Amino acid sequence: MSFFQKCFSTGSLCFKEVLMHRIFITCFLLLVIGQAHASFENQKELSNWVTYYYKKKEPEKVVSAVQYMSENNWFDKQSSVPPLFGFLAGIFSENPKNVEGWLNEINLKSESHYSVIVFALWYSNIKSSQKITYKYLDHHPTLKSEFAFLYKGSPMSVGDI
Repeated sequence: MSFFQKCFSTGSLCFKEVLMHRIFITCFLLLVIGQAHASFENQKELSNWVTYYYKKKEPEKVVSAVQYMSENNWFDKQSSVPPLFGFLAGIFSENPKNVEGWLNEINLKSESHYSVIVFALWYSNIKSSQKITYKYLDHHPTLKSEFAFLYKGSPMSVGDI
């Protein structure tokens, strides 16, 4: 007999048990939601996450990381763009089921910053890279002409560049 069946079959609501159960579920959900949208406090924290990602993979921080990078102009430095899209492409390729959800959550400071995401998508070479990239470009028309060359090719992994 389950917890709820036992409580309700006796006619007693087992108020304390139900309350404790609800408190537990609420705390658990707050913990999960808090970790899913963990944010970075400063540049050092983000730099450490990027540097040591290979040791401690935390893909749940991707959205926060990308948004922090955008807000702090990481994507404006031309020399930073290739390593950043390569890094993100690697995370995307390891987490293909999360990519579309992440893309829906990402809200960047500048339209030009989305070019890093386009490159990361394309070079992640996940099964649906091409489809997702084209769909993403449809949502960012100012980038569509800049990335017109992608319509003439096929996705490839960063290692194949």
